[in-house]
Amino acid sequence: MASNSPSISSRYINPNIPLWKHKPPPCTLFYLASCKYGSSCKYSHDYYLEAEHYEAMRVNAKKQPCPAASRGEICSWGEECCYGHYCSALSKCHFLKHGRCKFIGANMHKDPKSLSIPVCI
Repeated sequence: MASNSPSISSRYINPNIPLWKHKPPPCTLFYLASCKYGSSCKYSHDYYLEAEHYEAMRVNAKKQPCPAASRGEICSWGEECCYGHYCSALSKCHFLKHGRCKFIGANMHKDPKSLSIPVCI
């Protein structure tokens, strides 16, 4: 996880707008995992985040499908993955029924408790 101490180049979050509406928004991978893009990343790595910002990022990241799980691969991050391995609506997903859910990998709409393979949520 990135350092949470402000530096000369750190910016503070505007509490009046959601994290994702900041220009540029904070980089999920930088703050929750490991961003491979460094200074060429299109998202910001220089925000000073409070605990509630990290929690909001964790919640929002789980709403995005894990790229490895979407391809039907085993996620190398396992339980530490910041992205979602399952659609929160599971088999009741309205978007899946219309072919528009972004959780497209095999078993991403099945209850992980019902699967016999080790899973991370």
